[in-house]
Amino acid sequence: MKRNCLFILVDCLRADRCWGKNKTAKTPNIDMLSRRGTSFTQAIATTTTTSPSVASILTGLYPFAHGVRSLYGYKLNSDITTLAEVFAQNGYQTYAEVTGPLMPQIGISKGFEHYYLRDKSENIYSSWYSDLLAKFKKKQLEEPYFMFIHFFELHLPRHLAKEYDNNHFGNNRYERALSSFDVQLGKLLDYIDEDTVIVLHSDHGEKFPEIRTKEMLLKTGSYFLKLVKLGRKLKKPREKLHFSGHGFHVYDYLIRVPLIFAGKGIFPEDTWISDQVRQIDIFPTIVEALGLKHDNIKIHGRSLLPLIKGQKLPQVLAYSEACGSALRDKSNWLAGIRTPKFKYVIAPYTTTIPDALYDLEKDPNEKKNIATKRPDIVQELRQKLQEIKKADEAAKIKRKLKV
Repeated sequence: MKRNCLFILVDCLRADRCWGKNKTAKTPNIDMLSRRGTSFTQAIATTTTTSPSVASILTGLYPFAHGVRSLYGYKLNSDITTLAEVFAQNGYQTYAEVTGPLMPQIGISKGFEHYYLRDKSENIYSSWYSDLLAKFKKKQLEEPYFMFIHFFELHLPRHLAKEYDNNHFGNNRYERALSSFDVQLGKLLDYIDEDTVIVLHSDHGEKFPEIRTKEMLLKTGSYFLKLVKLGRKLKKPREKLHFSGHGFHVYDYLIRVPLIFAGKGIFPEDTWISDQVRQIDIFPTIVEALGLKHDNIKIHGRSLLPLIKGQKLPQVLAYSEACGSALRDKSNWLAGIRTPKFKYVIAPYTTTIPDALYDLEKDPNEKKNIATKRPDIVQELRQKLQEIKKADEAAKIKRKLKV
C-alpha cells in the first residue's frame, strides 16, 4: 500500500526554539511529533532565503545546480527533476499550499498537479486554514497524496492569536507566535493517521527578538532612523544593523533548522540524532523511505535512512549561502562551510570582505573570528569551498551551453 506524505514547512522556524534550554514557546504538538518519530537536531539549511532553500528541498541540489540563487529573479533549471515529479511518476496526487515568494514562475511548482499560491492575508487564522482542515477531515484529497504546506506565520510581520501575546507563551513575539502556531498545527495533525509519513522542517531560521520599528521610534525618535540609515550605508554585511529577519548571513541561528520524520513502521519513535545533516538530504530520504521508483536522478544529498536505522554514516560538510533580498549587491553574498565543530565563511564574489572562522563548540554564538589563529583549518575548509565554487562555475558553463 502506498503511504500518503505530508510535508510541513514552517518558514523561519529555528531549531533552538523547538528544542533546548533557550526555548520559551509552548509547543506540545511539535513535541508530540518528535515523540512519534525521528528528529535531527543538527539539520543545516542550504540558504537563509526562502526560494532557493525550498528549491533545494524539492530537488536535493545546491542552488548553483538548481538555478534558484536568491529570493527573486531566478528560475529552476528546466532539466531538473523535482520531488513532486517523482511522487507523480509513482502514482501520487501532488498538492502544494504555499505563500510569500514561492510563485509558480520560479519553477518550483513543477510536478505539482495542484499548486495554490495564496495571499499573505490567508493564514492559519483565516478561512483558508479552515477550508484546508475541512479537506483533511472530509478526506477530500485523492490518495495516495503528497501534500506540501508552507506556513508563513513566523515570518515578519509575525501573526498570532491575541490570547497568546503574553509572557506565558514566550519571552518575545517570535516565541509567542510559535506557541500560537503550534495550537493550530495540532488541529491539522488530528486528521492525519499514523501511517501517513509526516516531515516537519523549515526553510531557514530567524534573528530575534525583533525590535519593532514603532516601539523604537517612540523610545528613540530620530536616533533610530539615523541607525537604520547608517546600516544601509555600511558595505560589509556583517556590520549591517539587522534587528530581525534573515537572509543576511549564515550564522547558526539562521541555518540550523528542525527536521522531523514521522511515520509508523518506518521512522523509529522518540529517536534523536545529533549527526550533522543537510537540507539536500531530505529528497533522497523520502524517496528511499517510501520506496519511490526513479530514473537515477543526480542529486547532491544522500539518504538518511542508514542513520535512522542506527547505522553509521561518515560526517559530511554542510554548505550554505546568504543571498537574501537585503543583499541586492551580489558582492555582499556570503558562503559558508560547516563541520560539526567549525564554520568557515567567505564572500565568494568580492575580496574586500575578510574570511571568518568560528569554533562552534567553544563559541556557539559565533562572536570570535579565529581565522588568523587557525590557518590550518582555514586552508582545509577554503579548499572545500573552492571545490564547490568550481562546481558553481561548471554549472554556469553547462547552462550557458544549453541556451
